Amino acid sequence: MSSLLKIPAPKYIVFYNGNSAKMPDDIIELKLSSAFEGDYEPGKFEWTATMINIRSDRDRDILNKCKPLKEYSTFVEEVIVNNQTMGIEDAVKKSVDDCIKNNVLKDFLETHRKEVVDMCLTEFDETKWGELMKEEGHQKGIISLVKKGKISVEDAAEELGLDVPATEKLLADNGIQVPSVV
Repeated sequence: MSSLLKIPAPKYIVFYNGNSAKMPDDIIELKLSSAFEGDYEPGKFEWTATMINIRSDRDRDILNKCKPLKEYSTFVEEVIVNNQTMGIEDAVKKSVDDCIKNNVLKDFLETHRKEVVDMCLTEFDETKWGELMKEEGHQKGIISLVKKGKISVEDAAEELGLDVPATEKLLADNGIQVPSVV
């Protein structure tokens, strides 16, 4: 009989570098169950993340203990400040140059300049993501209704704002074959 192998307890940490007004506390706990719909049985499944605000606009103990994290926070702050007076691409490039000159993430930025600039210019847009998720959910709902025979392809096309051929292609891409009318 085998024995249970003990492992260290996992910790999931999220570093927040957005607007401090949206996260006034330095540390908050996020629970997956907060996103659950309907009833669920407490204790059956839970996942927790600790989100730590690493913006350098306030004194943060963690930044004093971890130089790379402090330097990353400094870089983010540089981008935010520069973006107030110039476009985002110029702000990012100036921030990279200034940080290298001031020995902030110097080696990393010199080695990965292009990737850093590209990543900053394609930053995550939470609002746009939320809209895309709603749109995708709406689309899946319409596809499900067609599959169940509850609405016609023409009605689905109208609801989705597509023409009938585009709707038929979308349905086919989701495994639903619509008979062609010749």
